[in-house]
Amino acid sequence: MRRRQERRWSGATAGAVLALLVPLALVAQPAQPAQAASRPAQAASRPAPPRVLPGLDPVRLPAGTSPNTLESGNAVRDFGVGGLAVGASLGVPAYWTGSGGARPVVHAVPLPAGWTGGVVNAVNADGLMVGDLTGPGTYAAFAYHKGAKKLTLLPEGQSAEDVNDAGTVVGSDRPYEGGTTGLVWRAGALVRRLPLPGDGATFYHVAAINEAGTIAGQAERVVPGDGSAYERWENFPVVWPAEGSAPPLELSRSGQAGLYDYSQVTDIDAAGNIVGYDWTGPWQEHTPWTWSAPYATVGEAASLPAGTTGATLEAVAPTSGVAVGTALAPGAVEWPYDTHQALYRDAHGTSRLLPPLAEGRTAEAYAVTDASRAGGTARDGEGVAHAVVWRHADRQAR
Repeated sequence: MRRRQERRWSGATAGAVLALLVPLALVAQPAQPAQAASRPAQAASRPAPPRVLPGLDPVRLPAGTSPNTLESGNAVRDFGVGGLAVGASLGVPAYWTGSGGARPVVHAVPLPAGWTGGVVNAVNADGLMVGDLTGPGTYAAFAYHKGAKKLTLLPEGQSAEDVNDAGTVVGSDRPYEGGTTGLVWRAGALVRRLPLPGDGATFYHVAAINEAGTIAGQAERVVPGDGSAYERWENFPVVWPAEGSAPPLELSRSGQAGLYDYSQVTDIDAAGNIVGYDWTGPWQEHTPWTWSAPYATVGEAASLPAGTTGATLEAVAPTSGVAVGTALAPGAVEWPYDTHQALYRDAHGTSRLLPPLAEGRTAEAYAVTDASRAGGTARDGEGVAHAVVWRHADRQAR
């Protein structure tokens, strides 16, 4: 199961906006033997770029919507069955059919009046999608079934992060990290408010739910300052076992206690293994992290791709152990702007980089399947962000 980690590291250029006014065409070109023979030998070993998925037509966006050219508005966030991919296009909740091998087709999730954007965060095997809507100064959690004429607003929620194949949806009452209550829905109805560990913990975020009904997320507590230290926020992972089976479990933090040292949780697999990263504040280090069920020991740092100094893990496949995320480009020292590249970690724990669309341009991975199909976002040579799919991430990573 998937959840998305929201980032807005880089801005859009005027050229990017203009380029998005023309729908993207994906036309297979026949091979050119004469040209191929003249290419340098090293080009043959260069990994193929990710497949760009078609974007929505900007003239058909809801009234009041401005095309979103950021990575967050053009990305694959999860995969369903039969080639289904979900996420956002131009800042509007969207899904793609036929993307398993046939020519992809993009579809907009129908928005109720007054709502202008959002994202599909996850989808289950039945085509049930969940995500967030945005409007003028407001947010809402929603559920939507593929091909339906309208979506369902989820009561009291502003963000729906994940859904399992049983149809259980998890989210919170705020759109991003820092909510006040974790929420669980079934069949469009609120059925559970997530309890918290004791000792002054407050809710922070729900990340994902697996097929067993285990929920992963975060809580935090304030540690008062004294004469030698500032007040700080201890942000730590929490596991909520399937409803009614046990109280919530607080896991060990990923890093040392610091003013901005957060243990970010992003996903959980079928066995209960959790991925995420340690974060030390805006523009600072990111250390990929894993917590292994049954959580008898502390978590551990995951490997970094060669030549990189920081990375995140954003998603883990249900059963294979492969994961994807985002790493600093080799040689980069800070996170903002075009300094990040998509990461692929294989089942043995080795991390490598996935090819971008264009050399020197950013790429990020948010979703992965057991068959090593990865999805995310990437900027082309003109700086335009696109939803993309690496169809054989295990072969493409270097």
